[in-house]
Amino acid sequence: MTTKRKESARVGKARGKPATKNIGKTSPPPRYTKNQALLDVMKAGGGTRDVLVAAMDKLYAKHGGKSNPDGTRLHIELTLPTLLAFGVIAKDESGAYRLVKR
Repeated sequence: MTTKRKESARVGKARGKPATKNIGKTSPPPRYTKNQALLDVMKAGGGTRDVLVAAMDKLYAKHGGKSNPDGTRLHIELTLPTLLAFGVIAKDESGAYRLVKR
């Protein structure tokens, strides 16, 4: 004996779309992200938070993103503590952030 719920679930699965729907379609090209912009700025020498914000926002806009200094500043405020905690970057005496050489 089956319940209505089980019967409707079976019917729904039987009516599903075929799995071959997306075969042959290409995915869109990858987008340049703010994290990639931060990495490029850090590879170029890093700097203080203000320098990072300006350079990162400029790079992001150059690669097709929308310039938003406040959003970039927030992104840096959220990302730098994590990178510091994992030892990816270091802060020197002048307050500049640099990639850690390994």
